[in-house]
Amino acid sequence: MYKTALESGLSDVSTESVNLMMHALEHHLKDIISTAGQPGRRQPQNQPRVLTSRDLLATRQTSPYLLGENLPVNQERILIMQEDY
Repeated sequence: MYKTALESGLSDVSTESVNLMMHALEHHLKDIISTAGQPGRRQPQNQPRVLTSRDLLATRQTSPYLLGENLPVNQERILIMQEDY
């Protein structure tokens, strides 16, 4: 975060700001994971739940705001990840 702040022309970042951003980022990631990992998709019983790029694509359809303002770019990244696996 300090590097990004310096690149943006800021001279310093307070510890309070760093903590606030970390909590906000953690909350946002939890929202994405909980939405993408919602029950309802088929999977064998007694198997741990695994979050896949297909789950993220489904999230894009149901809750596009979770993937941010650059939705087309993020969608392309998810598609590329899916092709790799």
